[in-house]
Amino acid sequence: MAQFRRSNRIVRPFDSSQIRAWLSGMLLFGISGVAIAGADPCAAGIGASIAVSTEGAPGSYTVNGASNRNFTVVRGCSYTFMVSASGHPFLLKSVQGAGSGNQYNDGVANNGAQTGTITWTVAANAPGALFYNCQFHPPMTGTITVIDPDPALFGNGFEDTPPG
Repeated sequence: MAQFRRSNRIVRPFDSSQIRAWLSGMLLFGISGVAIAGADPCAAGIGASIAVSTEGAPGSYTVNGASNRNFTVVRGCSYTFMVSASGHPFLLKSVQGAGSGNQYNDGVANNGAQTGTITWTVAANAPGALFYNCQFHPPMTGTITVIDPDPALFGNGFEDTPPG
Protein backbone atom coordinates (compact mmCIF):
# COMPACT_ATOMS: atom_id res chain seq x y z
CA MET A 1 0.00 0.00 0.00
CA ALA A 2 1.33 3.46 -0.90
CA GLN A 3 2.18 5.80 1.91
CA PHE A 4 1.62 9.51 1.66
CA ARG A 5 3.57 12.09 3.55
CA ARG A 6 1.91 15.36 4.40
CA SER A 7 3.90 18.50 3.88
CA ASN A 8 3.17 21.72 5.69
CA ARG A 9 5.03 23.68 3.07
CA ILE A 10 3.55 27.08 2.35
CA VAL A 11 3.10 27.68 -1.34
CA ARG A 12 3.55 31.27 -2.42
CA PRO A 13 2.88 32.63 -5.89
CA PHE A 14 5.92 33.50 -7.96
CA ASP A 15 6.75 37.14 -8.39
CA SER A 16 7.89 38.44 -11.76
CA SER A 17 11.59 38.56 -10.81
CA GLN A 18 11.56 34.84 -9.91
CA ILE A 19 9.86 33.95 -13.18
CA ARG A 20 12.29 36.14 -15.16
CA ALA A 21 15.28 34.55 -13.41
CA TRP A 22 13.97 31.05 -14.09
CA LEU A 23 13.27 31.80 -17.76
CA SER A 24 16.65 33.48 -18.17
CA GLY A 25 18.33 30.45 -16.63
CA MET A 26 16.49 28.22 -19.08
CA LEU A 27 17.67 30.42 -21.95
CA LEU A 28 21.26 30.39 -20.70
CA PHE A 29 21.54 26.75 -19.68
CA GLY A 30 18.77 25.17 -21.73
CA ILE A 31 17.11 21.98 -20.60
CA SER A 32 20.40 20.06 -20.52
CA GLY A 33 21.96 22.38 -17.95
CA VAL A 34 24.94 23.18 -20.15
CA ALA A 35 25.66 26.84 -20.83
CA ILE A 36 24.79 27.87 -24.36
CA ALA A 37 27.75 29.28 -26.27
CA GLY A 38 27.56 32.91 -27.22
CA ALA A 39 25.12 34.01 -24.53
CA ASP A 40 25.54 37.76 -24.30
CA PRO A 41 23.46 40.17 -22.22
CA CYS A 42 24.33 43.00 -24.60
CA ALA A 43 22.47 41.19 -27.38
CA ALA A 44 19.20 42.08 -25.62
CA GLY A 45 17.55 45.33 -26.58
CA ILE A 46 18.23 47.31 -29.72
CA GLY A 47 21.74 46.01 -30.51
CA ALA A 48 25.18 47.61 -30.33
CA SER A 49 24.92 49.78 -33.47
CA ILE A 50 22.07 52.24 -33.77
CA ALA A 51 21.45 54.21 -36.97
CA VAL A 52 19.91 57.65 -36.44
CA SER A 53 18.79 59.85 -39.33
CA THR A 54 16.12 62.31 -40.40
CA GLU A 55 15.25 60.43 -43.59
CA GLY A 56 11.86 59.11 -42.40
CA ALA A 57 8.68 60.90 -41.46
CA PRO A 58 8.94 64.70 -41.29
CA GLY A 59 9.60 66.01 -37.78
CA SER A 60 11.00 62.75 -36.43
CA TYR A 61 14.23 60.85 -36.03
CA THR A 62 14.48 57.52 -37.82
CA VAL A 63 16.11 55.08 -35.38
CA ASN A 64 17.07 51.74 -36.92
CA GLY A 65 14.38 52.20 -39.55
CA ALA A 66 11.46 53.33 -37.34
CA SER A 67 10.21 56.86 -36.63
CA ASN A 68 10.89 58.08 -33.09
CA ARG A 69 11.47 54.50 -31.99
CA ASN A 70 11.49 53.70 -28.27
CA PHE A 71 14.19 51.16 -27.44
CA THR A 72 15.93 49.25 -24.66
CA VAL A 73 19.58 49.24 -23.62
CA VAL A 74 21.39 47.08 -21.05
CA ARG A 75 23.47 48.41 -18.15
CA GLY A 76 27.18 47.70 -18.66
CA CYS A 77 26.86 47.40 -22.44
CA SER A 78 28.25 49.79 -25.05
CA TYR A 79 26.34 51.34 -27.92
CA THR A 80 27.34 53.36 -30.96
CA PHE A 81 24.85 55.78 -32.47
CA MET A 82 25.69 56.50 -36.10
CA VAL A 83 24.08 59.90 -36.56
CA SER A 84 23.21 61.42 -39.92
CA ALA A 85 20.93 64.29 -38.95
CA SER A 86 22.43 67.60 -40.07
CA GLY A 87 20.68 70.49 -38.30
CA HIS A 88 19.21 68.16 -35.65
CA PRO A 89 21.59 67.64 -32.68
CA PHE A 90 20.85 64.18 -31.22
CA LEU A 91 20.93 64.38 -27.43
CA LEU A 92 20.66 61.68 -24.78
CA LYS A 93 18.76 63.30 -21.92
CA SER A 94 17.49 62.65 -18.41
CA VAL A 95 14.35 64.75 -19.01
CA GLN A 96 12.34 64.63 -22.23
CA GLY A 97 12.18 67.90 -24.17
CA ALA A 98 13.99 70.14 -26.62
CA GLY A 99 16.91 72.33 -25.60
CA SER A 100 20.41 71.49 -24.48
CA GLY A 101 19.61 71.18 -20.77
CA ASN A 102 19.29 67.88 -18.90
CA GLN A 103 21.83 66.12 -21.08
CA TYR A 104 22.69 62.64 -19.86
CA ASN A 105 26.46 62.39 -20.22
CA ASP A 106 27.40 59.51 -17.91
CA GLY A 107 29.48 57.22 -20.13
CA VAL A 108 28.51 59.22 -23.25
CA ALA A 109 31.01 60.65 -25.75
CA ASN A 110 30.00 63.25 -28.34
CA ASN A 111 26.44 63.78 -27.04
CA GLY A 112 24.61 66.22 -29.31
CA ALA A 113 26.27 65.18 -32.55
CA GLN A 114 24.47 66.03 -35.80
CA THR A 115 26.70 63.77 -37.86
CA GLY A 116 29.23 61.15 -36.86
CA THR A 117 29.11 58.85 -33.87
CA ILE A 118 27.96 59.05 -30.28
CA THR A 119 29.26 56.25 -28.07
CA TRP A 120 27.66 55.26 -24.79
CA THR A 121 28.62 52.69 -22.19
CA VAL A 122 25.57 52.41 -19.96
CA ALA A 123 26.52 52.88 -16.31
CA ALA A 124 25.45 50.35 -13.68
CA ASN A 125 23.55 53.11 -11.91
CA ALA A 126 21.86 54.57 -14.99
CA PRO A 127 18.20 55.50 -14.42
CA GLY A 128 15.53 53.12 -15.70
CA ALA A 129 14.23 55.63 -18.24
CA LEU A 130 16.16 58.10 -20.35
CA PHE A 131 15.27 59.95 -23.54
CA TYR A 132 16.66 61.16 -26.82
CA ASN A 133 15.65 64.50 -28.27
CA CYS A 134 16.55 66.92 -31.00
CA GLN A 135 17.93 70.06 -29.40
CA PHE A 136 15.65 72.23 -31.54
CA HIS A 137 12.50 70.19 -32.29
CA PRO A 138 10.37 68.74 -29.44
CA PRO A 139 8.55 66.14 -31.62
CA MET A 140 11.87 64.45 -32.46
CA THR A 141 12.02 62.29 -29.35
CA GLY A 142 11.84 58.79 -27.91
CA THR A 143 12.15 56.85 -24.68
CA ILE A 144 15.13 54.67 -23.82
CA THR A 145 14.41 51.93 -21.28
CA VAL A 146 17.49 50.87 -19.30
CA ILE A 147 17.56 47.32 -17.91
CA ASP A 148 19.98 45.18 -15.92
CA PRO A 149 21.79 42.34 -17.64
CA ASP A 150 19.77 39.25 -16.85
CA PRO A 151 20.73 36.74 -15.67
CA ALA A 152 23.70 37.89 -13.61
CA LEU A 153 25.56 34.75 -14.72
CA PHE A 154 26.42 36.34 -18.06
CA GLY A 155 29.94 37.55 -18.44
CA ASN A 156 33.37 36.05 -18.09
CA GLY A 157 32.97 34.23 -14.79
CA PHE A 158 30.23 31.62 -15.14
CA GLU A 159 31.06 27.94 -15.18
CA ASP A 160 30.03 25.73 -18.05
CA THR A 161 29.00 22.72 -15.98
CA PRO A 162 25.77 20.74 -15.73
CA PRO A 163 23.77 21.04 -12.51
CA GLY A 164 23.96 18.48 -9.72
